[in-house]
Amino acid sequence: MKIIVYAKPGAHENRILQLEEKIFSVAVTAPPVDGRANEAIRESIAKYFKVGLFRVHIVSGGKARIKTVEIIGI
Repeated sequence: MKIIVYAKPGAHENRILQLEEKIFSVAVTAPPVDGRANEAIRESIAKYFKVGLFRVHIVSGGKARIKTVEIIGI
């Protein structure tokens, strides 16, 4: 399954809000430095969907706030 993620790095707390069926807003406390925010986003999505981290991949938008994320097995 592919979803669209609006990333919010450097937030006060980690949280995920579902905006539409396959569109999510993901706020993480990690800064957008050296891929730390992307890794935190992957971890948050894996926890939200209750899948292993290895099943969550950022397909596009690695350096942008709007990302396409693929979750394998859902």
